[in-house]
Amino acid sequence: MVPHGVGAGVGRVGPFYEQGNWYRGGAVQMLFIDWLYGEQSPLAPRSRLATSQADLERSARFYDLAPSAPKVDWADAFKHLPEQDIFKSIDGPPGIFADSVAVATGGRMIQRAPNDSAWYRGGL
Repeated sequence: MVPHGVGAGVGRVGPFYEQGNWYRGGAVQMLFIDWLYGEQSPLAPRSRLATSQADLERSARFYDLAPSAPKVDWADAFKHLPEQDIFKSIDGPPGIFADSVAVATGGRMIQRAPNDSAWYRGGL
């Protein structure tokens, strides 16, 4: 057996808090945005009663018996400004990247500064 551990470097791991994979030199690392695109969606959709038909249809693209997110030209998507609207520009799913969600940190990762107290809530 070869023990192996990986992490996103965002949140709490034991007594340590960090944003190591989110910020580098004060700038958001774009590779993490690509990773979140495929990882931030829950395995099953959770919609509010007031969810619009357009949001339901967009979410339906991500949930089937063999889910796979639509392909994205990230070289083009990463050019989109403002950064917080990258997922909207590719018609991506809502989630912790730019939206307020019911998790300990509250979501909206792209809107946080490196010293935002939200990084210290929750954990991996």
